[in-house]
Amino acid sequence: MELIIIKIFIKQVLIFSLTLNIVLLAFPTIALAVDTPSSWATDRVNEAIAENLVPFNLQSNYLQAITRAEFCALAVALYEALKGEITGRTTFTDTNDVNVEKAAYIGVVSGVGDNKFDPDGILNREQAAVMLTRLANSIGIPLSRRPLEFFNDISEISPWAVESIESIVNAGIMSGFGDGIFAPLHPYTREQSIVTIMQLRSFIKHFELVVPHPYEIGRVTLISNGVEYEPSVHFGGGVMYSYGNLISASGIMIETFFANNLSLMPEIQYTANIQIVVDGRYGQIADYRPHNIEYHNGLRLVGLFSENFSDGVANVLLPDEPGTYLIYIDITWRGDGIEHSSHRYFFKITKPKL
Repeated sequence: MELIIIKIFIKQVLIFSLTLNIVLLAFPTIALAVDTPSSWATDRVNEAIAENLVPFNLQSNYLQAITRAEFCALAVALYEALKGEITGRTTFTDTNDVNVEKAAYIGVVSGVGDNKFDPDGILNREQAAVMLTRLANSIGIPLSRRPLEFFNDISEISPWAVESIESIVNAGIMSGFGDGIFAPLHPYTREQSIVTIMQLRSFIKHFELVVPHPYEIGRVTLISNGVEYEPSVHFGGGVMYSYGNLISASGIMIETFFANNLSLMPEIQYTANIQIVVDGRYGQIADYRPHNIEYHNGLRLVGLFSENFSDGVANVLLPDEPGTYLIYIDITWRGDGIEHSSHRYFFKITKPKL
């Protein structure tokens, strides 16, 4: 009896196998492609799909190079999710794709000449950077720039793409390709496109959260001889919106910021009665250390901390040596519907020789 059962089982397996082979021949696409994003992109892609930011036709073949028209569909989906429907159109002779027409109308893309768009053209990394930067501008969140000296293939970047790449990398929306290169001409994939669209979305959400609040929750000013000065502001998360560069609260790339933007900062002449005033509701004045250390070309960074303040006012006392000093204060604001919002404020003070 056991042998008979085994034979029957084997026969059933063979029949099932033959049947499956016939089904697969009749329907060759069934179950052959396990089409999922790469592990590094999975969460962001799934999040984008859940929020209806990825058209159905782009929810597959994630490693495939994206076309110009396909990227327009992603850009338009994000724009309309944040700003509402695009009602205008810019037309081309070689496509009637509505997403292309919408994206061109808001300035995210342009044609290739002779009123053509080349919708099926493959998008490369530098082109994607330009489109992402234009998308941010069209949404109303311009991106600041920083130099690209850390990439080894800068010379391969097209001149028209340099500014956009500086901006998109500075914002953390795109990064290098590995081995210290940006690979500007490398094809841009569907999953990379979806992920960077979501990165831009996160950047915009963060920007909208923190930018209005420093002067709604509270205010930081420097007063010298009765004259009030506004600061440069460093928002939490590492993005310096004033003077256009990226620095972190821990000092990463702060020297690059000084080197490129120090001359743009308002210069305050030192007097003996300088005060910094924190006016508003705030949780704490941070105690990040060290302070009074040299950074760029003799510039000294001097931190003001909680022990310097009494009722929100601190007298600024600089070292005896003349020179240019950058006074900073880190504040965590609380209130007005946000849990917390951390910001860094800078003032540039010049102390002349006696």
